[in-house]
Amino acid sequence: MRVLLDAHLSDAIVGEALREAGHDVRAASSEPGLEGLSDVALLTLAQEENRVLVTGDVKDFSALVRARGRTRRTHAGCVIVTRIGNRTQQEIAQAVAASLEGSDEQDAWVDKVLFVTRASP
Repeated sequence: MRVLLDAHLSDAIVGEALREAGHDVRAASSEPGLEGLSDVALLTLAQEENRVLVTGDVKDFSALVRARGRTRRTHAGCVIVTRIGNRTQQEIAQAVAASLEGSDEQDAWVDKVLFVTRASP
């Protein structure tokens, strides 16, 4: 699966765990060209590169994907980790990896939004 991690997710922990699970990962926290991108720009980049966006920014990204739906603009998929401040990066990595498991088709994520509500499934 092609994945883009939002800036508040650790590339060294979350990104590496996803790579070890076979995913193609880019991370805003470790790429100078991605640092400081707005939420809209990050979601647009994920769409352009056909990557599932992984974020803990529940409020902003929930609103952004809803707005895209209302205007019939698509996105490449979004995994939103809730209560991110109450979890370790290792717990986040496990939960995100589990949410992507079994999804061999990148296109199956188009316009899909998955809320990860548990530390580990």
